[in-house]
Amino acid sequence: MKRNQAFTLIELLVVIAIIAILAAILFPVFAAARAKARDITTISNLRQVSIGALQYQQDNDGYSMVYQLYDYPWSGWGVLMQPYLKSTSVCFDAQRSVPYVQIDPAGQWGWSTTIAINRFGYASASRSAADQVNPDQLQSPSTRAAFVAQGDAVDKNPATSSDLYSMHWIDGQRSACPNTANYKDPNQWQYNRVYQGAKDYHRGTLPVAFADGHVKAINMSQYIGGDKTYGDCEAKYFDSNVSAAPGTKEYKLQEMWGRWWDSSF
Repeated sequence: MKRNQAFTLIELLVVIAIIAILAAILFPVFAAARAKARDITTISNLRQVSIGALQYQQDNDGYSMVYQLYDYPWSGWGVLMQPYLKSTSVCFDAQRSVPYVQIDPAGQWGWSTTIAINRFGYASASRSAADQVNPDQLQSPSTRAAFVAQGDAVDKNPATSSDLYSMHWIDGQRSACPNTANYKDPNQWQYNRVYQGAKDYHRGTLPVAFADGHVKAINMSQYIGGDKTYGDCEAKYFDSNVSAAPGTKEYKLQEMWGRWWDSSF
């Protein structure tokens, strides 16, 4: 008598169940590994941007990168730094599947980025001597955010969104004052976008390039006001008249982001 070598239905179901269990266990691990790899790529991008910014400083008497030129056509820091970077791809957060690249049909603007410069706490406002910032003269360049990965524009459609024109810079003081309970509030995008990027793309961490050139991911929750939002938060932590004592939360936030309209701290 020949024995039937085929699997029984029960055996097939058991094998399928085992495969399904293994897939359920391994797929999240693979997804986390891919996300971690993209985080590393973003850190690498920030490092290259940081090196480009330091080279710019050397060529401009120690002054920091201009965050944008208002001369026609308007140019953000990413465009201005291209002689040092030779690549547009490093100006983007690798966690996004499609970077926000905007080509303005009128020719007034080139493209926007998902990495932003801290325009009042680090960047120079223009090439005029009165508007330039020397990072070496900051109180602590090693704790001052220069470039950060950020969140999404409220409206990602280049034909209708004005947010895309501001994607290349952040106000550090606003970035430290998000409404964590409603961080996708479209009416307060300027405040929430950095927190939203950390929350939605980097599991609560924020990739940062600091003014002295080093790059790392920090815990975003440690660098926000937390107890107050929007204007009240700015007045409490970042007003130029606030004289924060070392060791206080105010001092830590000012070190990180800079005071409002005052980069000398």
